[in-house]
Amino acid sequence: MVSSRQFAAWLMVVVLCGACVVGAENVAPGGDVAGAQEKPLPALTGAQPNSEADHTYGKLLVRRPASKFHVRQTAVITNNGFSPNTLIVLMPVPRTNIYQDVSNVKAVGGVVAPIPDSEDSYVRFTPTGDELRFTRRELVCEYDVALYATKVDFRRISGIRPYNEKSPIWIMYTGKSGDYVDPENSTIKAEGDRLWSESAGILEYARRCYEYVAANYRYLDPGTGVHPLSKLLEQGGGDCGNLCSIFISLLRHKGIPARHLVAYRTGGGGHVFADFFLEDYGWIPVDVTSKNSNRSGDYFGKVEGDSDCIILNRKLDLRLQVKDGELGTFGLLQGFFWWYWGSGTGDMSADYTVSAVRIAPQESHSP
Repeated sequence: MVSSRQFAAWLMVVVLCGACVVGAENVAPGGDVAGAQEKPLPALTGAQPNSEADHTYGKLLVRRPASKFHVRQTAVITNNGFSPNTLIVLMPVPRTNIYQDVSNVKAVGGVVAPIPDSEDSYVRFTPTGDELRFTRRELVCEYDVALYATKVDFRRISGIRPYNEKSPIWIMYTGKSGDYVDPENSTIKAEGDRLWSESAGILEYARRCYEYVAANYRYLDPGTGVHPLSKLLEQGGGDCGNLCSIFISLLRHKGIPARHLVAYRTGGGGHVFADFFLEDYGWIPVDVTSKNSNRSGDYFGKVEGDSDCIILNRKLDLRLQVKDGELGTFGLLQGFFWWYWGSGTGDMSADYTVSAVRIAPQESHSP
């Protein structure tokens, strides 16, 4: 017998440092979606900031020829005897930046939208009416991406000017980000002040912070998502995204713009590294996690080992549209999120895959 019980189910999949984590939560009838907030919705179209437009802020980077891939992100939704009246699926959509060129984005049935207060985008699928009558449905976002191995040529630096504290970059990337990045944390302030006193300037301070985090914090709990900074400091480490949070907090404590680079590896799995900004010169990539696992390696100013990473988000604490009229706040969007509402005794399930197929330089997949 079909029940008239109304309920919503929420599920997310995130991929961090090669591991996959799935979490699910049922929401009571009439209750709010986890993390949703009653706020005015951002416009789903229009311009958004891009600190790397036309590679303006990659002046120090030497880029090697690109590796090109056609990427297909697929959410397969299976209906096991349920009667949905609402289905929502969110996926990341990468943008062109100094590390990659993205083209031919196609998401049939979805709306590509800017993520508020960020330089990133996502796609939102909301099938309605007859589109909800299915046993199995595929929702797909695909695109072509060219990935560059890059290296910073520090010899091009002839002097470092103070930051323009009114610039969008400084404003966006020097403050607190949810519970994940906190420049005013007491431990961050104490260690940051000590490292600053030992440094000759911004560049040396950034390197000291990179070496300090790699040497003094452990790689822990891979694939469990991003955690509050206070927890990381208390337990003595975290996985790639969380080690980056410590590094970024130290830089932001001294007013240095820094951010997470949340990525998906073309060979499978995920990774997070970081970069920081030098006035007039641009972004400097740093991989604290690689330094942590290989203490003799040099990952300051290089994307050599990360040239297989498709950058999906360039910050944490993202606000995404869930139901109409509602925004949810999420740590990152590295996999996908989905929700459904309706009635019935059955349920629904989802599977998410990402494939990256190398393509020849002359090939492309136009929408």
